[in-house]
Amino acid sequence: MKLKVFLIISLFLIDRISKEVMERTLTLCKHYPKDSIISFHLMHNYGGALGLNISRIILIFFSSIAILIFSFYLFRERRFSLYLSLILGGILGNLYDRIFYGYVIDFISIWKFPVFNIADCFISIGMFFIIINLLKK
Repeated sequence: MKLKVFLIISLFLIDRISKEVMERTLTLCKHYPKDSIISFHLMHNYGGALGLNISRIILIFFSSIAILIFSFYLFRERRFSLYLSLILGGILGNLYDRIFYGYVIDFISIWKFPVFNIADCFISIGMFFIIINLLKK
């Protein structure tokens, strides 16, 4: 159990440090160039994933519910613990931003895909591998 908590905290800190570094080194962009394959552009996402316009309070509420649900399964399902830790670390990173800043700090731009952050990567990777493992059954 200590290893799971350590992993979640480590992932959260990796996300927080990356966001703080990018917040201090990049300038805020309203429109970013989409011609390069990978680039870094600071964006403040006041909505949900993929730029969906959703209230901050609703996002905080559903993030909190997701943390409870994934935490329950984290300590119940051993085979998904790494993937659930990735998801929880990512959700906590984005939830921190929403609570303390009112927006999520995004900075990774890949071609025509919406700008995202490391927490989003953790969540996506964790969900991808859980789905793959569930489909194997």
